[in-house]
Amino acid sequence: MKVKTFTGTDTKRVDKQVNDWLEKSGAKVLKTNTAIKQFTMKGEDQVARKPVTRRLAVTAISVWYDEPPQKGGKGSN
Repeated sequence: MKVKTFTGTDTKRVDKQVNDWLEKSGAKVLKTNTAIKQFTMKGEDQVARKPVTRRLAVTAISVWYDEPPQKGGKGSN
């Protein structure tokens, strides 16, 4: 069993990353886990030059999977 984690700040993009990878890899999904964490970042507004606080949500999706059997691999005739 292996695990692959996808992260990003746009949930739709993270979903697309996962779906594209699943289609390409042909992996057999055993388990998934999703986490969303909100971060606060302090900085300066680039136009007004005033301090601002930005909130940012990050999505992480972990996929536990088995790789599909290799064609022509060990044990094949």
